[in-house]
Amino acid sequence: MCWIVPLPRWNVPCRAASSPNRVFVFYSLEEVQKLLNQGCPNPRHRAFLMTVYGAGLRLGEACRLRPRDIESDRMMIRVNRGKGPRTATQS
Repeated sequence: MCWIVPLPRWNVPCRAASSPNRVFVFYSLEEVQKLLNQGCPNPRHRAFLMTVYGAGLRLGEACRLRPRDIESDRMMIRVNRGKGPRTATQS
């Protein structure tokens, strides 16, 4: 024989956890120039940061860039395996 015991009902209101609001920080043109010129003395690192900032790349996209992805004559950058399965072209 099997007995079914009813569970008590809790009348406690529950709310879903809310995500915190993100506040985006925007830098002025002078602050960006100061960061790139004075904050990064290595020319190779500075070129990388200027490419990422200028093209608006995500960090993962920038780390996967190869020399063949940059078309200097057309001033275009091909982004492979960016966010999503498609290939994007940044100008």
